Amino acid sequence: MVRVVVVLSSAALLLLASGRAHAESCGVSDDCVAGAICGEAASPPGFTCACPGGTSGDGRASGSGCANVDECASHPCAASGDHDDNNGQDGQGCLEIPLSSSWQAPGYICSCAPGYAQGGSPRSCVVASECTNGTDDCDRSPAAVCNDPNPSPASLNDFTCTCPGPAWENHPTLQGHTAGGCVDVDECVRGLADCGEHTVCVNLLGAFRCDCEAGYTPVAGTTGCAEVCGDGVVGPNEGCDDGEARSDTAPDACRTSCESAACGDGVIDTGELCDPGGGVPAVDGACTTACDTGSGDDDGDADVADGDGGDDADAAE
Repeated sequence: MVRVVVVLSSAALLLLASGRAHAESCGVSDDCVAGAICGEAASPPGFTCACPGGTSGDGRASGSGCANVDECASHPCAASGDHDDNNGQDGQGCLEIPLSSSWQAPGYICSCAPGYAQGGSPRSCVVASECTNGTDDCDRSPAAVCNDPNPSPASLNDFTCTCPGPAWENHPTLQGHTAGGCVDVDECVRGLADCGEHTVCVNLLGAFRCDCEAGYTPVAGTTGCAEVCGDGVVGPNEGCDDGEARSDTAPDACRTSCESAACGDGVIDTGELCDPGGGVPAVDGACTTACDTGSGDDDGDADVADGDGGDDADAAE
């Protein structure tokens, strides 16, 4: 077995000792005051203490600690000319930002006189508009649009509120101000809904809906509905399931009624040669003009007996 002996120089030993001291100091034996940030240092005691924003000092309990900086002490708002109201800690419009995790330089703002609001910098006060600074009383649900035609300190509270149309309109008295200042528009009653054929308009709060009438189904790409044909269900307005009917004018159209036999109903049934009825063409090639569904040749054999206007049995459902 070969034994390896490593000899460290005094500098290396000092470096190790320094690192160990740092690791053992921050959070264990450092004397940083509350809020100060402990950092690494190459020399003993192996750590430093940094004060947070808005304070100054060495950050150590054994030293000066961290003291609040009075950002208003130099009266930064006094000569700004930005409409400060001469209030605050210094009596000249300076307001110190409290120490917190959200503290930001320069640590103060200038308070603004009535009719003015904080601008883009701590020393900036600009002409206020109720609409932009959020002090308007326009209805928030739905969101009425605030309009201030003349933003000026001399013309406060001259803004208007406009409810979002066409689904909402201004209340006749409140005119968009305060909760309830906007009222729902009934598009169904006013004829504003664009519902298609065979639909029922249903008013909703701030909107409307188009429902299909009973026995109808939505048509893709339109706002209308079409009759449900041959769905295997006898609907409330049907005498039977009428989906397989063939029409003279509209192929595969639904019948409007199939409760009883009908001659000349506009539909050529299976076994019929023409409409009306189950009529067999007369000698001149035209359809018969009469059809007796209750007499004559009623065996449904498509034969025409003497005096029979057509094969009447085929005219029935």
